[in-house]
Formats: sequence, structure tokens, C-alpha cells
Amino acid sequence: MSTYTGKTATIKASAASIADKFADMSRMGDNLDKMSEEQRQKIGNVRFTQDSMTMVNPSVGEVTFKVIEHSENAVRMLCNNPMKMELSLNFEAVSEDETNITPAIDIDIPAMIRPMIGPHLQKAADQMGNMISGMLVNE
Repeated sequence: MSTYTGKTATIKASAASIADKFADMSRMGDNLDKMSEEQRQKIGNVRFTQDSMTMVNPSVGEVTFKVIEHSENAVRMLCNNPMKMELSLNFEAVSEDETNITPAIDIDIPAMIRPMIGPHLQKAADQMGNMISGMLVNE
């Protein structure tokens, strides 16, 4: 199993209020409309349902992450296509009204192809932190 940890983003909200936003992820779709055009272009094509997030990647197609765990400390999502991988968003309270969010992708890939795929997964982990923090800031 390989883990790719994204850049930590700091959000001006409590960990509990951030975690609550993941209880119904369809509400996050409303935040996309509040983002600047530049932010939307960085995020790309993303859709939300109550318990999932689907991203469209030109080289891979649709990648859907379904929530499998939701707590005040983290949200864990699982994707089974194109490869089985888990996305974790870990919340760490900095203060009562400030929280660090650190994304991580866990994936089991053969060592031979890790050098080819690894940099793309690291970029995806970094972009995930930017995407989530951008949507939460625009509430």
C-alpha cells in the first residue's frame, strides 16, 4: 500500500462544523457556483451526491469516491474504479475556529508502475486539499 499525502490547508471553521458538511455532500455542489472561474477551472468537472463525489479525468474517466466513514476527525471515501483506493480527509483543530485539513490517498499499486503513477497521485492529493478548502471557504 502506498500513501500520497497532500498539502495541508487551513480553514477558518471548527473541525466539527467542517465534518458536518460531509454528512450530506450534495450541499457541496452548491458551493461550486460560488467559486471564481479560476478556482472552478482548477477543480474541473466534479459532481456530488449525498454520500459520494465523482470527478471526471480525461485520461481515466469518471472516478467516484463513496463515503465509508464520517467523524469529527476524518472523512474516509473509497473508490473501486479504475483501481481500489481510499481518500482520507483528516481534520486537526488548530483552535476553536480554525482547522487543518490534510488529504491522503492510499492505493495498492505494483512497485514497477509506482514511478509512473506516483507523481500523478501526489498531484491529485495536493489538488484534493485545494478543492475541498476552496469549497469550504466559499460557504
